[in-house]
Amino acid sequence: MSKQHIYKFKIFSAMFIFGTIGAFVRSIPLPSDIIALARGAIGTLFLVIMMLVTRKRINFENVKKNFVILFISGVFLGANWILLFEAYRFTTCNRNALLLSWAIFCNFVIALCV
Repeated sequence: MSKQHIYKFKIFSAMFIFGTIGAFVRSIPLPSDIIALARGAIGTLFLVIMMLVTRKRINFENVKKNFVILFISGVFLGANWILLFEAYRFTTCNRNALLLSWAIFCNFVIALCV
């Protein structure tokens, strides 16, 4: 398998996972904050396993140096997930995807201006 096929497969996989989140969230009878917590825990577990497999280490000096920014980013990302999952319960998946894309665009524009 060529590198181009691997890259296309990775992009397809990421878009498939992102595109099916709404269907999964609507069918899970748990509060949005619990779903976001579980998603974060599963992601953390996956990253730890990948770090063990690839034998890469975390540079704790950089983590300490950027702790405030990392913490604030984590809080906003968690709030984003909770609000997104809650929105999936009240409106259509298409509308939520559009609103999320708009929010990402606005954040990008704000980051460029700062």
